[in-house]
Amino acid sequence: LRYDNAANITGISAISIKRDLLGYIPLKDLQNKIDSTLSPDSYLVEPDHLTISISTEIIEVQGKSVNVGAYLEPLNKKFNDEYVVIGAHFDHLGWGGQNSLYNGEPSIHNGADDNASGTSGLLELAEKFTSIKDKLNRKIVFIAFSGEELGLLGSSYVVNNFPLPIENNITMINMDMIGRLNDKNELIVYGTGTSSKWKNILDDKNEYDLNLTFNDEGFGPSDHSSFYGKKVPVLFFFTGTHTDYHKPTDDADKINSAGEEKVLKYVYDVATTIVNSDSRPDYISVERKDTGKMTGTRVYVGTVPDFAGDVDGYKLGGVTDGSPAAKAGLLAGDIIIKFGEKKISNIYDFTYALGDHVPGDKVNVLVKRGNEELTFEIELGSR
Repeated sequence: LRYDNAANITGISAISIKRDLLGYIPLKDLQNKIDSTLSPDSYLVEPDHLTISISTEIIEVQGKSVNVGAYLEPLNKKFNDEYVVIGAHFDHLGWGGQNSLYNGEPSIHNGADDNASGTSGLLELAEKFTSIKDKLNRKIVFIAFSGEELGLLGSSYVVNNFPLPIENNITMINMDMIGRLNDKNELIVYGTGTSSKWKNILDDKNEYDLNLTFNDEGFGPSDHSSFYGKKVPVLFFFTGTHTDYHKPTDDADKINSAGEEKVLKYVYDVATTIVNSDSRPDYISVERKDTGKMTGTRVYVGTVPDFAGDVDGYKLGGVTDGSPAAKAGLLAGDIIIKFGEKKISNIYDFTYALGDHVPGDKVNVLVKRGNEELTFEIELGSR
């Protein structure tokens, strides 16, 4: 058994047995009929044919991990309440597991690029900023997140339990896989549409001949997504994927140290500009390009999952502004427990419930918000 980020599957039990125990059932004929009609075809098992007794349980084994953080207090008190978060995740895949892309024998996945490069970059930046704290106008919070590979668990916990007011977080800068700058100096920056200030700053500070690619979206598969769900403008720096991604071959000998130094100097210049800006950056909601791939449906709702939510239902980490969910009144932190006539116990229930609908349908959604249960009507959109 493996943890799949969607626990609390309730109301259904499944058992698998060998076909030779069911020799009297025309399994092949039944399967052909089901395949041709695309409809269930139940078969009554007479009591005198087969008696089964089963007793089972699933014990959820929970582990503990930690986020590691510190904040730098500036000597200048000009914007003392506001702060910038700079982060990277330090967890990886250990012996591999279900997220590994390696097909050989179990082997240690050191994750030199994913994400020791980001973590070492975080330490370098913390040291550098400490040396100029007399020149900073705002706090800088440095956080190394755990649980990223399991679904942004660490950063999701942080934004929901932040020791400082989250509304005073003016920017989150994320570094995930910054150790493989190639010969063309290609650097990808995500979140460039989450503030109107970003592209001018990014272009102005590019004194390192970096070939920049901008992606406007704020939600994505790394820790900045948790902060964007709290309406914090974000920037995510990434030197690109490679054939060693999530494999034991992602090791230190593949790191381009000179390239990472160049990236970090660039991030430092960008971060310094934001920290010392006379005004906080504006927040812009960028439409998420979610195509409903799990079911092939073109239905669009505009919800962002909170994988760290250990709840019976589908917990929302964010809601895209202007989306059907936002127009209906859903908020980050809401837990969807019923979609139309279907009970929702996890993200998979929600995804497959969408498959029963088409764009334009109006669906009543039952939501748990705090101790209240509220019903919203969502008019489903399309992609």
